[in-house]
Formats: sequence, structure tokens, C-alpha cells
Amino acid sequence: MGNSIFTPGNLITWRGDNFRIAKVVSIFNFLAQNLETGELLNVPVSEARPAKLDSAPDEDEPRVDLTDLSEEELKEAEERYKIIEPLLSTEFVRTRNHVEALSAQSKISVATLYRWIAAFERTNALSALITRRRSDKGKPRIVDVSEKILRLNIQEEFLRGERPTIEEGYMDYKKRCKAASVKPCSKSTYARRIEAIAPRELALKRRGPKTAREQFDPATGHYEGGIFPLQTIQIDHTQPNVILVDDEYRKPIGRPWVTFAIDISSRVIPGFHLSLAPPSATAVGLCLSHAICRKEQWLANRDIETEWPIWGLMDRVHADNGPDFRSKSVSRACQEYHIRLKWRPLLKTEYGGHVERLMKTVKTDLANLRGTTFSNPEDRGEYDSEGNAIFTFSEFERWLVVYITKYYHARPHTGIGRPPIKKYEEAYSTEAMMLRQKGCQIPYQMNTVCTSTSYPTQSELFKNTA
Repeated sequence: MGNSIFTPGNLITWRGDNFRIAKVVSIFNFLAQNLETGELLNVPVSEARPAKLDSAPDEDEPRVDLTDLSEEELKEAEERYKIIEPLLSTEFVRTRNHVEALSAQSKISVATLYRWIAAFERTNALSALITRRRSDKGKPRIVDVSEKILRLNIQEEFLRGERPTIEEGYMDYKKRCKAASVKPCSKSTYARRIEAIAPRELALKRRGPKTAREQFDPATGHYEGGIFPLQTIQIDHTQPNVILVDDEYRKPIGRPWVTFAIDISSRVIPGFHLSLAPPSATAVGLCLSHAICRKEQWLANRDIETEWPIWGLMDRVHADNGPDFRSKSVSRACQEYHIRLKWRPLLKTEYGGHVERLMKTVKTDLANLRGTTFSNPEDRGEYDSEGNAIFTFSEFERWLVVYITKYYHARPHTGIGRPPIKKYEEAYSTEAMMLRQKGCQIPYQMNTVCTSTSYPTQSELFKNTA
């Protein structure tokens, strides 16, 4: 988990004191040294937090609306991040000599570099490196009617296969404004709006899907990453074959939707989102948030007694081409926290094979639940799915958590030859962590494959959950 606190050498806070991680014992504990007393202690991961920084973020500082940022601002922040990135490593103690050396190399003052580093370390967010904006910056200065005409013009006139020039597009825009008796924006403003359009959207609308795929999608069919946990995850939606009921009258309310995230390396499920609403960008964001955040309090709030020690910022997210995954809010949020968002090439479902298989497995394991609709209507026969439905929303959520943590994670996975939680834990041995820091692939030992048949059966796990 490259962006978590698991890595040896990282600073953490536990029970009011600062520690440095000396050794990862397991995914539940690590050995850490008290920076003040030098004492080595066994620290529970669930109680540790990243070390407190000298400078805390200003609570009165307004949050940045990521969807309101321009491409130029994001590019500026990314360039600044690349400059200071060598000084953000936890593997050495940063000194003024390091900053002065970088200053001489980059031609940027020492004071500016320190300011950028402090700003970034307060939030670990890319937007912290953006120059403070005017309150009205980024907002269109043209009147609402002119703005609507401009958007229509770009969509209907400029973003079409005939590929008109900016001059031709602007002339059409002025004609529309004249007909509506409104003042048009300047040609330079029009050109800037065109330049702000995402390159892939330009290619897709003006040159077609094939050209867009060739220019912006992966050229091969294999996955980038997937060597270490949370290096790459896949995410997708599915609608389980089960009817839910309301809490008060126990009447059928329909089938739910689940958004799943799966780690390609270990096949563990770092997070999910359950909803009665159809797939949306909100569901994607909540699923990713659930995958990134710790789950101890989340589980406690639902009175679920199980362990789910899987969390942290992932490096890459693979998703399909649905508008919910391509939304501006999802793209900007991933960019903010240095998560690379990759989309499947169109009409190539094999690029989402891991999450597709997970969803199929879940649907198969749901087949014997009360209120199942079966995957095939012919298999349902005379079974009354609505009449037999017993799960409320919260009960089904609890069932799903127990299924993930005590059944799916614990049983051997045919694709990796061991339980997902076992392979996930192997990656956090001291030897594996050292190899990762050196950029090597973790050599999973085949003699660690779980051959035990003593893990609980599905019926044993779920007989008392409803």
C-alpha cells in the first residue's frame, strides 16, 4: 500500500507519542520505536495514525472545488509536485542542504520550495500546490444567455466530425448571439474555452472512437501494475439477484445495486457501496472512499464484529467507459490524490476480467438466499421472489460484509492459489516491503499456499445473519 502508513521508516502517532515504524509484523501490528524514549513497542495498526505535522491546515481555509479547477491550474500543480517529490520521501531525513541543492537545480528559491513542501504535507493533496485563486477566478464573465449559447455552439458546431476551425466555430457563435440579441465573448475567450476541452473528448467527438482509443487508451491487453496490494484496483457495478424489503412493513422494495472494488494483486475487496439508486458518479466516489478509509469505526457503527484490515490510497483504478466513471468529479478527485484513472478500451470486457469474475461469483453465492430472483428467469419457475424476500437494506449490507470478510477473503481463490487475505498479508512481510522499496516484484512462495479445508462453509457463516 504505497500511500499508507505501513511502510517501515514512516512516522506515526500512537497514544499521543510519535514513533517510527521499525518492522511490519502483520497487517494488524507493527513494531515501532518511540522517538523520544527509544523504546520499541508492538503497535496495533488500527490505533496508529500518521504523525502530526508541525503545521496543521487552517480550518477556516475554504475547500477547493476540484471540478472548478482549470487544466492550466492542475498542470501548474503537477509541475510543482514533480519538483518537490524527491524531498517528500520518508526514507531519509530532509535537511536544508537537500532543499538548497534542489533550489540550485530547479532555479526556484529555497523559501518557495519550503512553502510548497509545507502546503503539500498539510493535506497530501495536489490542489494544495495551486496558486491561491481570486474568488471570481474560473467563473465565466459572460452573461448567462451568452454562456448557454457558447456551450451549445461548442457541442453542436465545434465538436463534430467535420472538424471546423476555431475561426469557423466563433463565427457561428457570433451569429447565434446576434440572433438572441446578446453580446458575444471575445475570440480569445472562445479559443480558451476550446483549449480547456479534454483532449480525449476532442478526439472522440471530432475524429471518432477508434482514433480516441489509439491515442489515449492502453495499447495492450495486460494490466499495468497488480504486483503489490492496491497498486491497481478494478471497480464496477452489479445488481444482485435478491429482493429487499422495507424496515417497517417488510414489503418488497426492489433489487439493490452494489459497486465493488477489487485489488488485482491479491483479489481482496478493499471496499464497496450498496444503494437502491442506479449506478452514478456518487456511487463510484463512495466506493473509492470506502476502499481508501479505515473500517474499524464504520464496522462498529453497524455493530458488525469482523476484521477488514484493507485500506489505503491505490495507485491506479481501472473502470469501464460509463459516464459515471468518466465524470469530472471522479477524474478530478483521482487526480487530486495521485490516483491514475484508466478506462477499458471500448467493447473489450476482458480488460475488466477481475471485477467481472468477482461480480459473477457474488451472484452465484447469493443464489440460495431468501428472495433470490435467480440469474435466469427460467430457473425461477414458480418461486415467489417478492413473497419470500426477508432482507432489509441494513440486513443485506451486514450479510454482504460478513460474506466478504469471513467467506470470500478466507476461502482459496483459484486464480491465485490461496485465500485473498493470505496473499494480501504476505505482501506486508518485512522482506516483501524491502523488495517493493527496491522496485522488485514480490516472490510469493508457493509453499505458503493454503491447503486447509477447515475454513467455515457459507451456510455456517450466514445461518444467523438475517
